[in-house]
Amino acid sequence: METTILREHSPEEVRFEMRLTPEETRQITLLSQREGRPLCIVVPVTDWKALPARFFWFVRLSPSSENGLSKDSGADCFQVKSLSTHRCIRRLGKVTDKQLENIVCAIVLCIGHKPEK
Repeated sequence: METTILREHSPEEVRFEMRLTPEETRQITLLSQREGRPLCIVVPVTDWKALPARFFWFVRLSPSSENGLSKDSGADCFQVKSLSTHRCIRRLGKVTDKQLENIVCAIVLCIGHKPEK
């Protein structure tokens, strides 16, 4: 199984599977990764249920051939994390520009940033 991040795609648009334990993995959306840095910033992807729809920090990700999802899912933007690039084990697909924009906006709201007018 591959243990490095694929660099031929824009890292802001790539979804990966992350290793939690030797037996367990989790889907993530990679938000930031720079050549030569051992860490990346990610948002976990989880099943979409009625409950997350009530919270602004869940961004809905509908399945498509481009993103590789098999069912409705959501990016849990309140759970933004930094992790080792070696935990990203394989590329699953890409989110759209609009989905990425929605994820970033949800993170901004989570940290309470209010842009100047």
